[in-house]
Amino acid sequence: MFTFNSSFIGYPPLLRVSDFHGKSDSQKKFMISLNTKGPEWEYAKLTFNYTRNSYGHRSKELTEINSDNYILFTGCSLTEGIGLPIENRYSNILSNLLQCDMYNLALGGTGNDIIFYNLVTWFSLIKTKPKLVVIQWTGDTRFMVSPSVNHIVANGPWDDECQTFITSGDIHGYFNSKTTILKKLIRNIIDVPIIEIPFMNGDNIQSKNTFNMTPNINVDLARDLMHPGIKSNQNLATALFYHIKKYYFSNT
Repeated sequence: MFTFNSSFIGYPPLLRVSDFHGKSDSQKKFMISLNTKGPEWEYAKLTFNYTRNSYGHRSKELTEINSDNYILFTGCSLTEGIGLPIENRYSNILSNLLQCDMYNLALGGTGNDIIFYNLVTWFSLIKTKPKLVVIQWTGDTRFMVSPSVNHIVANGPWDDECQTFITSGDIHGYFNSKTTILKKLIRNIIDVPIIEIPFMNGDNIQSKNTFNMTPNINVDLARDLMHPGIKSNQNLATALFYHIKKYYFSNT
């Protein structure tokens, strides 16, 4: 569940600080994994929590970033870093490699509509533009529903009640068409360099603006045993660093 927080969509106040996250990285699931993998498991003693700022984002406050030298990241759970300490996310590692500050808009489980909304809101409200925007697009068939004024629910293939709608929409090209329009609009609106990470390399585009992950990047799993782990995030950050250095920040 998400809410509007000063125009941005983010986690509600009750989820601003938590030791675990949803069904994916729950305490129950952690204990089962710990019993199975034993005390030598890398996450057995690696304690961390999910701390979100006043906008409901897993990032420092907007007023704390270096507005003259920062990168803006957005995406779903991969970029939010579900199952990982915040310092082990590829966004944090990459910004350190580029010697930039960063802000992370990513929200786990969200669709491209929420990614689009928060990006447009950022460039509408934040006067100082980032040096670079990294967009990790997610699955086309994810979508948001707002059952009340300040209550936003992210739906997708995991919701059995939505299967008929998703199947019909997929057949008629609804989801793909919607995502195509959102991406084109973002590319027209944002006038700073953009790196786009396609969902499952679905765009199949080779250009300086698109980064397709290679199979050797994802080599381990996070604490929830679903999302990319510490080494995988390090690999992604390193690969992105060389991609960005080649095409954009040649003097870095």
